[in-house]
Amino acid sequence: MTFLVKSYEHVGIRVTDRDAARAFYGKFGWREVVDLPEHAANEMVNGAGVYINLIFNGVKRAGNVLQDEPLRYPGVTHAAFVVEDMDDLMAMLEREGIPITTGPVVYSDRRKVIFIRDPDGNVLEFNETLRIIFISGLFVLLGARIELDTLRELEWRNIAFLVALVLLVRPVSVFLSTLGSQLGRRERVFLALTAPRGIVAAAIASIFSLRLAEAGVKDSQQLVSATFTVIAGTVLLSGLGSKALGRRLGLLSEPPRTIVVLGANELAIAFAGALEKQGATVRMVDLNRRQLAAARMSGLPTTRGSVFSDDTWEKIGVHQAASFVAMTRNDELNALAARHAAAVLGRKQVFQIPPGRPEHRAWWELPAGTFARPLFGLETTHAALQERMEQGWKVSTTKLTDQFGPQQHADMHPDAIPLFYVHPNGGIDLAAADARYRVRVGDTVVALTAPNGGSNGNPHGDDRNG
Repeated sequence: MTFLVKSYEHVGIRVTDRDAARAFYGKFGWREVVDLPEHAANEMVNGAGVYINLIFNGVKRAGNVLQDEPLRYPGVTHAAFVVEDMDDLMAMLEREGIPITTGPVVYSDRRKVIFIRDPDGNVLEFNETLRIIFISGLFVLLGARIELDTLRELEWRNIAFLVALVLLVRPVSVFLSTLGSQLGRRERVFLALTAPRGIVAAAIASIFSLRLAEAGVKDSQQLVSATFTVIAGTVLLSGLGSKALGRRLGLLSEPPRTIVVLGANELAIAFAGALEKQGATVRMVDLNRRQLAAARMSGLPTTRGSVFSDDTWEKIGVHQAASFVAMTRNDELNALAARHAAAVLGRKQVFQIPPGRPEHRAWWELPAGTFARPLFGLETTHAALQERMEQGWKVSTTKLTDQFGPQQHADMHPDAIPLFYVHPNGGIDLAAADARYRVRVGDTVVALTAPNGGSNGNPHGDDRNG
């Protein structure tokens, strides 16, 4: 197989009464974020970023055609969700008078399950995963068996055992077991120095300790003490040092510099052009031929396509992108495209122009995952930025020096809107309203600035980078 399904994007649920359905699912934490009238549907999201689509073209009928008919027709019988606390959910259901049709039952010794139905008879399943609870409880139980005096007495010997295991035993075993393999020296060094231990080691050590104690072996408790020292030490070493080690060995490539910009309007072209001047590779995507032509005239690479097409995402190479930036005039298009990109890149690398519609003005208060990271500022909507450009605002590039540092830049451009920052090592940080940047001498500030530097004037013009 050349692909792997990683997760669900959303669940579509057909209903008959829009208001009743929205109210029902609102009790479970979902709230409408996108209205899709052309599809007679909407999008709802909860605080954990779980999406559902309600489809409002259902025809009222008695019962559920997939569950309540004698003949079993093929189809998706129910949607299944995971909750943190089943007791809290069941208490809410009781308060709201929503009956549990099946459960609670435990399946496969790993999940606790209940079933309910929405006002249209659609079956919903809710699961509480028991695996994490069991493992966490097991660590607590196993750790409770260790006596504090034993740890104090064996502190130096436990540390010595950990050092020997990490620096001697593990490397020797890795090198012997990989003889004749195609792994290079650097890969073998990485495997040798990253080997976290976990619950299996703790459980086995505890079993052996109990058996040794039953057999009358003296100091059997030391086995558990040493094992927990190894678990703590290897987890810390691997968790904190594996990335740095991989980079030092040359196994981790530097992050790609490609930045995908959705939209080829005047504002997006100015932004993308400034990025390219600073060494970033930019790819612009849009459906508008005229705007794409203007972008190409500015020397920017473009792709014509719809973000609703998988071919478009493949063409723009979103999997290899460093960041995705949605800058169209359409709030809903920006949000939907950003959601798709975030599923690939992670939300940290996905940005969008703040929505301009009044009902979305408190967008930063909505659940995480509703929108991408706010680009430039909370009030820098497309209309606001376009108005400034029509007033003569320009993209300026300023290299901060000892003579002209951050404070001088702020004094000269008091109303400037930072777009991104370039660090001496070539790294680029896009300016987002949900982050605070500490700009230093040596950094380059790229910003949208007012004519003549704003209220203080700018005798040096738009650019100070020579």
